[in-house]
Parts: sequence; structure tokens; C-alpha cells
Amino acid sequence: MKAPDRILAKRYAAAFIKVCGENPRAGVQALRKLRLGLKGVEQYLANPLVPVELKKAILSEKAAEKTGPAFSLVSVLVGVRRFYLLEAVTQEADLLCDAGEGVCDALVTSASSLDAAEAETLRRGLERLSGRKVRLSAVEDPSLIGGFKARMGDTLVDATLRGSMEKLKAELGGNNN
Repeated sequence: MKAPDRILAKRYAAAFIKVCGENPRAGVQALRKLRLGLKGVEQYLANPLVPVELKKAILSEKAAEKTGPAFSLVSVLVGVRRFYLLEAVTQEADLLCDAGEGVCDALVTSASSLDAAEAETLRRGLERLSGRKVRLSAVEDPSLIGGFKARMGDTLVDATLRGSMEKLKAELGGNNN
């Protein structure tokens, strides 16, 4: 997605969250439900050659709930020919809800799969480090040899064997191979 579209998606998401009031998470769930109900007609709603009036008629026919912030948002996106932003707006709204609830996602990459106890220990450590609740997902990368990397937003925690060796090499002042 192009940067201007990402900016627009963030703005629409922020406005949507504000309109949802006390329970923005319920608004995001309603938005996801509406998106599911529009499966099969998305290409028409996103097509710039289809007249807006026809798109709004399709939206009204397919939407189970024709009131509320979710329907209003989709109706606005259709009306301004930006329906293609709906998925990105939904993702951004989800991120805003997470931020409001003090939750962040962490992607942990390790050489082998983590068992439940290791994942829980790692999650707690990342929560202490970030000061937020952490939703952990893990992937394997056998090239790591040992340790793990954890990415939480813009933060990268590198606790791999390779990362430790590179840090040690830099501390010893050695750029020699």
C-alpha cells in the first residue's frame, strides 16, 4: 500500500474509533462482520467504473446491519471511492484499540519451536520490558543457531547467538574477520 493510502487509512481508523465511543473494540468487530458479509461483491465496491449509486445499493442489499459506525464508515468509503482502503482501515482500527488497551504484538523468531512454558516466560519478560500486555506469536528460523529475536512494533530485541557474538566483536573493537 502506498504511503498516502496508509495515512488515509490511519485517519479513517482514528475517526471510526472516536465515533465508536466507549466500546471501540465492538465497533471493530462489527466492521469485520460487515466485511465478511460483503465477500463476493468487494470487486464491484472497489471498482472505479461502477457508479457510486449502484455501489450504495449493493452495500444496502448485502449489509445485515444498516446502522451504526461500521455501516457509516463503509458507506463513506464507497461514496468517496475509497472502498479499497477498508481492509487497511480495519487493521489500523485494531491497532488503535490495542494501543488503547495497552496491548502490543510481539513476533518471536527462534531456532526451534517454543514449548508453552518457554513462550509464557518469554511473554512475561517482554511485558516487563515494554510495560504493556504482549500478544505473542512465534516462528522458527533454524539459521539462528540459538537464542531468539523478538519484534514489538519498532523495537527489536536480539538475543541470538549471532547477535551476541557480533556485539562482543564490536566491544573488542574487532572488525577483522
